[in-house]
Amino acid sequence: MAEDAVYYEDIGTGEPVVLLHAAVADSRQWDAQVPAFAGRYRVIRYDMQGFGQTPAASSPLTRADELLALMDQLSIPKAHLVGVSNGGSAALDFAVENPDRVGALVLAAPGISGLELADIGGDEAIFEFDAAQEKREEAAVAAGDFAAATDVSLQTWLAGYGRRLEDLSPTLVAAVRPIAEHALRRGVGRAPAPNITPGAARRLESVRAPTLFIIGEYDLPNVRAMTNFAARAIAGAQVVEFANAAHWLNAEYPDRFDDVVLDFLVAHAV
Repeated sequence: MAEDAVYYEDIGTGEPVVLLHAAVADSRQWDAQVPAFAGRYRVIRYDMQGFGQTPAASSPLTRADELLALMDQLSIPKAHLVGVSNGGSAALDFAVENPDRVGALVLAAPGISGLELADIGGDEAIFEFDAAQEKREEAAVAAGDFAAATDVSLQTWLAGYGRRLEDLSPTLVAAVRPIAEHALRRGVGRAPAPNITPGAARRLESVRAPTLFIIGEYDLPNVRAMTNFAARAIAGAQVVEFANAAHWLNAEYPDRFDDVVLDFLVAHAV
C-alpha cells in the first residue's frame, strides 16, 4: 500500500512491468499474472483513481499523469506496460506522452482516446451492441440492482459478442463477478479521468515502443475495430487473436496470456 492515496503492490525484481486494469475491474484482475511475471520481473499493479482501494480524486489526473506520478514515486525511469481495456488506453496515452519511459507495450483490447467514428470506417452499427448493453447496465445501477448490472457487465465483457454467459465456466464467472460488481459500485458518482489532448488516436505514429495487441474472437465489434485501427497506425505493431475469448482475456486464458506476454517482453528487453 502506498503512503499516499494510490494503492499499489510492488513484487519481484528485474525490469519493471506495470499492469493496468480495465474499467470493469481493479488491480485484482491481475491475480493470475503476478506470480507468473514476478519470477522474472519487478511487477507493479495498482488501483486507478476511484477503483479498488484507491480513493476517487476530487480533481482527477489523466490516466497518463497518474501513471507518471506513480513511476516517479517508485523511481522507475522506464517500464514495460501491460494494459487491458481502459488500462490499455492508459498505457497507450502514457506512451504517446512519455515515449522515453516505455519499454515494451502490450495492449489487450484497448480503448483509444480521441478516436473518431471516421477512424474506424464510419459505421455506427458497430456500436449498437455496446450502446444497448450500456443502457441496460446504467438502468440497473440507477435502480440500485447491482446484481443485475453485474450480469449485464459480465455478458458484455466476459462472454462478449456472440456467446452467452451460460456457455462459460461457472468457476470463471464466479471468480470475476465480485470484481466486476465492486467496479460498478465504485463507479457511482465518480468523476471521470480527463483525456490527454490531443487524444492518442491522433498521435499513434509517435509510439516508438515495440507494441503487441491482443484481441478476443468474441470481443465487441467496436473494440475489434479500434484495435485494428491502432495496430495499423503503430509501426511494427503485432496482433495476436485469442480464439473463443472476449474482453477478459487474462482471466479466461491466464496461461496463454502469460506465455504470449512474457515471450514478447523477453524479446524486447529494456
